[in-house]
Amino acid sequence: MTIFAIGLCATVWLPSDAGNYTVIIALMICGAGFALFQTPNNRIMLTSAPRERSGAASGLLSTARLLGQSSGAALAAILISYSTSFNLGLLMYTAAGFALFSACTSAIRNRAWQVGIIS
Repeated sequence: MTIFAIGLCATVWLPSDAGNYTVIIALMICGAGFALFQTPNNRIMLTSAPRERSGAASGLLSTARLLGQSSGAALAAILISYSTSFNLGLLMYTAAGFALFSACTSAIRNRAWQVGIIS
């Protein structure tokens, strides 16, 4: 998620006359960071549930994903409505903040798992 946050910030840091390839590279960093987090996270969530509850775990995962997408879209709409002009930087920095929060939460959870606090 840290790589994803860096990619989000990189889109804001681009100059206004950036070429298509520069924008594509920044977005590729976003995509790579999200993919490096999302796939292992989904795997851990689905395999940690008992086999007989795998359908419920999948449904819960889908519900959480949709709730996150809807909440993110609503928050973006709120941020856009409160600014006098469309401010992409504010949206990207907010998303990067949430991504960094997610990275910290995941790191704490991983460390607690390694130490044996959680199973």
